[in-house]
Amino acid sequence: MPQTSKNITPEKNIFLSRAYSSGAYILFALLLVSAVKPVIQPALPANQPSSTASASENGTGLTLVTDKPVYSAGEPVKITLRVFNRAGKDVTLYFTSAQRYDFVIKDREGRDLWRWGEGRMFAAAAGTETIGPKRPAIIYSEKFGDALKPGFYGVAGLTTDRDKTFSAETKIEIKGK
Repeated sequence: MPQTSKNITPEKNIFLSRAYSSGAYILFALLLVSAVKPVIQPALPANQPSSTASASENGTGLTLVTDKPVYSAGEPVKITLRVFNRAGKDVTLYFTSAQRYDFVIKDREGRDLWRWGEGRMFAAAAGTETIGPKRPAIIYSEKFGDALKPGFYGVAGLTTDRDKTFSAETKIEIKGK
């Protein structure tokens, strides 16, 4: 049975659950306090079609998906972030720049190896995105194409909203060629 991080305490209101579906574990992280960094979970079984994590609060949140949990060295990793609102009413996210999201790949020690937004120029204009009944989700997707050494890595996705940053993190494995 995989072990979860000792950083999880009741006062942080983080609940992790594992659901068994179609012969594979799907990970869900329910983050009730957005200031707490998500926990990297153990690797998923190789027959899992994707690596998934979710975070939500009051019906608004995100789902982070990679196209699969295990990659060959040098193989691109497709990362998709779906920001959703199931609350039944509009929720507006406020941004201080044109950047709406970010993706991060971390090593086993939690150090950032790649950050999608790093080195990019974003317009300094404030903006909003509204999600609700008419637009229940916003989807952002990127590919990480740099080579990673064999091992386990955390993949995080987050919104860059000025008031509340939603984030989720999952784990992938890179195998040698």
